[in-house]
Amino acid sequence: MTNVQDQSDSGASAPAGQRRQVTVLFADMAGYTALSETLGEEQTYLLMQRVQRELNEAVHSHSGTVQEMAGDGIMALFGAPIAVENAPLRACQAAVELQSRMTALADEFERGHGVAPRFRVGIHSGALVVGEVGDDRQSSMTALGDTVNVASRIESAAEAGTIFMSAATQALVEGFVDSTFIGERTLKGKTEAQQLWCLDAIRAGVTRFDISRSHGLTPLVGRERELDQLRKTWGEVSQGAVRCVTILGEPGIGKSRLAFEFRENINDEKVFFLEGHCAAGTQETPFAPLMDIVRRAFRIGDAAAAGEAEQRLQQGLEMLGIDPAESRPYLMNLLGFSQGTELDQIAGETLGIRTRDAVIEMLRERCRVSPTILIIEDLQWIDTATQGLLTRIIEQEPDLALFVIATARTGHRPPWRDAKNASEIALNALSASGTEALLQGRLDTRTPPESLIKLVIEKSEGNPLFAEAIISYLQDSGAVSGQGDTHSYTTGQGGAALPVAIENLLMNRFDRLDSGPRAVLEAAAVTGKRFTAKQLQRATGLGDATARHLETLIEQDLIRSEAGGHAFTFRHALTRDAIYDSLLSARRQALHQAVAEAIEAQENFQPDDAADALAYHWSRSAETGHAVPYLALAGENGLRIYSLEEAQNQLQQALDIIEANPGCVADTVLADILLLIARALYFQFNFRALIDLVEPYLGRIEALGDNRRLSRFLFETGYAHVFGCQAEIGRTFLDRAKSLAEADGDELAVAYADMGIMWHRLYWGKPGEARDKAQREAGAQVVDVARRHGDIWLASKGQLVNGLDLMAWGHPGESRAELMKLLSMSRETNDPRPRSMAQWSLAVVDLLSGDYGSAIEKADDALRICLSPIDRVAAEGYKAAAMIMAGTVQEGAAINSSLVEKLEKNSLIMVISPISMVMGISDVLQGEMAKGIRSVEAAQYRAENWGMTAATAMGNQYLGETYLQFAIGDEKPPLSVMLANLPFLLKTLPFAKQKTRRHLQTALDEYRTLGTPSFVAGCHYNLGLLEKASKRTSRAREHFQQAHDIAATVEAMNIVSDAEVALAELGPA
Repeated sequence: MTNVQDQSDSGASAPAGQRRQVTVLFADMAGYTALSETLGEEQTYLLMQRVQRELNEAVHSHSGTVQEMAGDGIMALFGAPIAVENAPLRACQAAVELQSRMTALADEFERGHGVAPRFRVGIHSGALVVGEVGDDRQSSMTALGDTVNVASRIESAAEAGTIFMSAATQALVEGFVDSTFIGERTLKGKTEAQQLWCLDAIRAGVTRFDISRSHGLTPLVGRERELDQLRKTWGEVSQGAVRCVTILGEPGIGKSRLAFEFRENINDEKVFFLEGHCAAGTQETPFAPLMDIVRRAFRIGDAAAAGEAEQRLQQGLEMLGIDPAESRPYLMNLLGFSQGTELDQIAGETLGIRTRDAVIEMLRERCRVSPTILIIEDLQWIDTATQGLLTRIIEQEPDLALFVIATARTGHRPPWRDAKNASEIALNALSASGTEALLQGRLDTRTPPESLIKLVIEKSEGNPLFAEAIISYLQDSGAVSGQGDTHSYTTGQGGAALPVAIENLLMNRFDRLDSGPRAVLEAAAVTGKRFTAKQLQRATGLGDATARHLETLIEQDLIRSEAGGHAFTFRHALTRDAIYDSLLSARRQALHQAVAEAIEAQENFQPDDAADALAYHWSRSAETGHAVPYLALAGENGLRIYSLEEAQNQLQQALDIIEANPGCVADTVLADILLLIARALYFQFNFRALIDLVEPYLGRIEALGDNRRLSRFLFETGYAHVFGCQAEIGRTFLDRAKSLAEADGDELAVAYADMGIMWHRLYWGKPGEARDKAQREAGAQVVDVARRHGDIWLASKGQLVNGLDLMAWGHPGESRAELMKLLSMSRETNDPRPRSMAQWSLAVVDLLSGDYGSAIEKADDALRICLSPIDRVAAEGYKAAAMIMAGTVQEGAAINSSLVEKLEKNSLIMVISPISMVMGISDVLQGEMAKGIRSVEAAQYRAENWGMTAATAMGNQYLGETYLQFAIGDEKPPLSVMLANLPFLLKTLPFAKQKTRRHLQTALDEYRTLGTPSFVAGCHYNLGLLEKASKRTSRAREHFQQAHDIAATVEAMNIVSDAEVALAELGPA
């Protein structure tokens, strides 16, 4: 067990090395060498003794530390080893005082030594590593880093009697000082010129605070208008309507306090409150805040065992009228109690979906029982899964009596911000009267000292956290004392020394802690926003003293207790950030390892329960290899519930660690991680990245001698190549994947390979009964095997490709029947994925059947429920095509244009040609006739190069139908359109009928060769229209009759109906 106790448990000790933001001051005497030669050794010694005393006093009077004394000057630090507030300004004040002292002593030095020494000063602010160097007998504080070097170079550039400072320091003290920009100077050792300022004077009484700090519990004042807005919105919710208010503001401005105050003023006992928190370390943990919500909803404590949690869920679900048998297992899974249950047999993706649905049902039924207020804090750190769930509730559950109050930092834009039932409250700084009211509440007095009121108003600039921190600092320093109405404020103890930078203020309080509490707080900062005594006890090795140190930290108002004293949080989140950032890499890594080991040492430890936390801590330790299995587990969990970005990030991090640490895990682990990343990339339709990822590793996977893994690798690679129109390469990979799986007796791997081969046959299969028979048999086998193995995704894909194949090869009736089976599968499995695939694929059937309105409706339904980006792309593409054909041309074309860009980028080439052809038609419909024809021809040419015969035929069909409109169209376009397209029309109209006949006859011949009946019928119908317009009635009747008879055999009822009308119009033969 690793622990990091490296300090005594009693009393303060020298701080360990830390990274700090420090201001460095260098000062030395101009012309020192010549002066010492003139005065001689003894006189020089006496002079410098007095000078050094003056220099030291100037530094110490402004809380600086003299780090180094040379014969003719000093180096001083401000902000280390003990953090001080407003360190850059203090350095400037010390520099001005230093020069003032030298000026005041000029006459004395002239009389006593015959010279008046003048000093030059350089100041620079930046990061340094500071700490003790030495042994038990002798040690000293040292500061290392480029900041020291730059400060020294700036001092060398200064002129005698002046103070030069860097751009970094100038930015930190701007407004506090008078300074003059002196231009850019090239400093020794720096390749780029540095901007320098000359410090002229300190402005008296000017203050400014950094308003970028986290929130904290401060008295809520000056927020009456915002509270009224919340109350008004609550009135709408209580009438049965979901509403969301997002409270936006800078850290520390009072977002959480506003939500808390609103909650405290709700007196209705029937109202139910739920609360969840997002945290910086959980953006990649799906549903992280929902775990808090479920625990609070059913009053399940953090330390509750599985039995207790299950019992509370059972009782709570029954009270809400929810069948516990349906929802309890998934909520238990969400809380991390899934091991050893029946859920182990359910496919991972399905498990995640049902868990999500269970949470939504719980909220829905909770709201039916009573109005509910759901508070979600720190949206800027929300995970995408929770964000998607909240968006769905806000936008698609309008009748819930639910009030969602969210807090977020300024600049965050939640996806629901434009919804009609969503609004925002932007919190501004408090007024002067509001800040005074805060001060009164903090000190519990109606009459704070006027000088203190003025100081806090000026220094805090209306940020409640800053105001509270200032008051705490002054109380701790003794500058403010008393009780009730008898408070006093002693300006000499803290007036000029008040903090401006909140980080320095917080670190000042940390630096003054004894070593024990300090060690505990460092471990807590590494552990996270929330921590327990047991975790810190194990991580620090401080044993029973940990509890005592925690009490000290509570008394110091650095942390607070919650959950009945079993857990703790930082009083301000930025306290944790400041402490964490101060840790040197080695200590930080050691603490992360200690925390990880502490988690693993817990009783009843289950890797699934703590995968995200352990991935986080081990990956930031020196032993990063230990993070790999936890990153893989966390990524797999995210993948199951389609939290794709989080999953891919975690899996990619695992892969990066493996590559950086060869041999840290077995190649079998590497293979499994690569397969998971490949699946994530597939769901995001990024086939180019998938191929680039997988193919370089094929040799290593081959060397494993593991046919199961190799088969899956070959499947993923082949599948991606097929979708990227590298047909033969893809088929070679897929055939080998199937062969290996068959040899290994792995029927599920065979089914995966068969499914990929079906997609290849759909686009590149050799026409004939053998192809058709192979597709039908493979489809049935894939679905059967997948269903027996509980792989709903594979079963859905097998059913999908079978149905689409029937449509693509001209059998719309059979296609519709097969695709409808996906809806049955969705109902049977309670899985939305088959339904989303069914709806967008049925939209394809409707689109090709001319029922554009129905196609749009089905695509919209798919978009509402689809989880995977690849399904969303399909639904968007076919909806856009239907919109164009239905007359909503501009909007549909815009969607398609965006899609083509994404598809080309990610190498999903297979569907680009059909979309591009539809885009060409949209150009024609929008009056860009020549451009539209060229677009169709270009898409047709690409399809021909890819060997996609059906798409080539479709191009001829589209061209023929377009020219047909020129040949027989009754409606003339507007004059402006005709004039804009005059050259094209002059070249096209005289030959429109010939072009129509040529393209349609070519398409007819190609469709006959392919054996696609419904498309053959469509060409006959269009040729009939052409012959009718050409007054060739018998030929027209012949084409219409053939169209009717062929379409009837494959249930292409739109063609049957149109042909019957056309025949009736021609009359009897």
